[in-house]
Order: sequence, then C-alpha cells, then structure tokens
Amino acid sequence: GASFTHNRICANLIVRLGGQLRGSTCTPLGSDQRVHVKNRASFLYPDVSVVCGKPEFLENKNPDTLLNPTLLIEVLSASTADNDRGAKFMLYRQLPSLRQYLILDSESIHAELYSLDELGRWVLTETRDPQAVLDLGSIGCQVPLAEVYEGVQLVAVAQ
Repeated sequence: GASFTHNRICANLIVRLGGQLRGSTCTPLGSDQRVHVKNRASFLYPDVSVVCGKPEFLENKNPDTLLNPTLLIEVLSASTADNDRGAKFMLYRQLPSLRQYLILDSESIHAELYSLDELGRWVLTETRDPQAVLDLGSIGCQVPLAEVYEGVQLVAVAQ
C-alpha cells in the first residue's frame, strides 16, 4: 500500500476533480482502475485517471481495463519516481487518447505537468509554487496546487 501522504494527495485530487467535472462527460477514477496500452502487453495502475466521453474497455463483457484515459496522474514516492518519470511515461505516451500527464511529489510541493501540444510534442510545465494553479485543460479543470497538498505533512523543503 501507499503512504498516508500519498493517499491524501490522491484523495484531494479526486475530490477537487470530481467537483469540477460534475455534469461533464469526464470521470475521475482512483488507483484501482487498470489501464492497458494496446501495442504492448502492459497493464498499469495510475494513481488517478480521468476518462472523458465514453469509456472504452479491453473486454466489454468485463469492463475493468480502461483503454482511453485523457489525463493520468502519478504521485511520486522514492521507490517509484524513476519509473513514473521514465518507463511508465514512455508507455503512457502510446495511449492515443492521453492529453496530459501530471506527476506530483509526495515529499515536497512539486508538480510536473506534461501536455500534448497541437504538433504532438509533450510540453513540460513545472512548478514548486504553492500558489500556482494547475491548468488541466484536457479535462477543463483548474486546480490550485495548495488544494492538492491540503492537509499533507511535507517532509522535504522544495529545492
């Protein structure tokens, strides 16, 4: 299992996104939502997924493996940081539906938001500013970073 801090950050995100997405075609999902990368034999469990429009599943008779997330979010821990930034992001980029990938540190206020631009390039927006607002344009949401980290005891000072 994940740490309390990790789970609190994920819960804060799902609550904030759920409130902003009410009435839209987008749905936030937790870490039990399995995601499949079609061209690989890869099954992944992002910390938070958001699917917009009609969810597509690997097998319609047992819809537990999502194929078309719009936004994926990972909350880093010391043991997952390299994988979340490297191999996992490489796999996620192969999802045709993916428009944004957000990586959040669990030890300091630090967000790395990768957004797919109109030329098919992944553009990084990075902040350590607690007053910053995350522009999750792919799902039509704006989330203050202070709300993401609300109630979280941080162990590291941002560098």
